[in-house]
Amino acid sequence: MRIGTRKESSAVAVLDLEGSLTLTADVTCVSNMLDELLQLGVRRILLSMATVSTVDRAGVGRLLEFREQTVSAGGCLKMAGLNGRVLAALDQFQLTKVFGVYESEESAVASFFEQPHNCLLYT
Repeated sequence: MRIGTRKESSAVAVLDLEGSLTLTADVTCVSNMLDELLQLGVRRILLSMATVSTVDRAGVGRLLEFREQTVSAGGCLKMAGLNGRVLAALDQFQLTKVFGVYESEESAVASFFEQPHNCLLYT
């Protein structure tokens, strides 16, 4: 798993994930980056998943851990750009609403500023 970070706006950090999110994938870099952003006071984080090829059950569990890590620190984690296989993995567990999944980064970023804020509905 590779990760890149960029700011979409002054209030939203975008993490570009690349590769597979599976049992054997090392995702320590994602967890560490989330910690770093949260310590810096960033509370709106978007996972850009356009180049994530595969997510298995363990990967879904890791996404839930990332969400819990973010929400526990008072943040909000959303996802955008999921391919069909990744979206199907989340749908299998009915998690698309829990995460806040958007087709485009633009719509995901805009959703952080809409009311009501939906990040804490499923804590």
